[in-house]
Amino acid sequence: MIMLKDKALVALFGLITVMPLAPQASTTDIPTLVEHDIILLGERHDHPDHHENQAKWLDRIASAGKTSVVMEMVSMQQLAQLGDKPQSSNAWKEALNWNEQGWPDFDLYRPIFDVVTKHNLTILAGTMSIRPGTALGKRLEVMQQLAGQPPQIPEQIKTQLAEDVRVGHCNLLPEEMIAPMVEIQWLKDAFMAKQLTDSLANATRAVLIAGNGHTQGNTGVPVHLRDAKLSVLAIVQQEGDQQGYGGEDDTIIITREIPMDDPCKSLQERFGKKQN
Repeated sequence: MIMLKDKALVALFGLITVMPLAPQASTTDIPTLVEHDIILLGERHDHPDHHENQAKWLDRIASAGKTSVVMEMVSMQQLAQLGDKPQSSNAWKEALNWNEQGWPDFDLYRPIFDVVTKHNLTILAGTMSIRPGTALGKRLEVMQQLAGQPPQIPEQIKTQLAEDVRVGHCNLLPEEMIAPMVEIQWLKDAFMAKQLTDSLANATRAVLIAGNGHTQGNTGVPVHLRDAKLSVLAIVQQEGDQQGYGGEDDTIIITREIPMDDPCKSLQERFGKKQN
């Protein structure tokens, strides 16, 4: 999920088998990593260790067979404007116009793009592109189409996503913004799931690089893969004893804690009220 505590509030409106390694693990060695059709690699967007881990896992997966990569940080529009496939991480940075996209510094993601170029991997968009200024109703309609017309959100998941949105945005969002943001989150996850399954037509395995909120099994992309008859491994990376993400079937990797700036300050200034 794109939430403020992940420091990437980008475009505010813009038979499955889940086989966990263990509830929690401090090691990044995952013996069953390449035994799955789809591997979801979660992250805190600004945590360097998370991207180092993702790169290591991706390298191992790609070494085992043809692999496609869906990245939350890459949009349909960026890929449409790409031209020839970049042949280095720096070339990817320039081709994607990375510095203008609102994501953390490219050097954090460089290890992943180094692996992409090493194995000549195909990157697919994890973010839909919709014309700026599109009215919310039309925006949701287009997102539904791009996401493959997913079913309505189950009430239990809708309730959880609504709470995630509130807490993730420091309890500062106006209540009328919650429902459309939940719908957008649901459609983003459905789109990523569709991209992953579609990519398997030309690959042995598909990998998702995305925030932890997207990779967790209780509300994220795995929910949309339940009827796909694929083996899915969902990995969430969190720090220390934090319990912010992860379902009971997810593999949770524990990493070192890294302080972050106050994620609520900008929203406090925007909406003119204090955190509850």
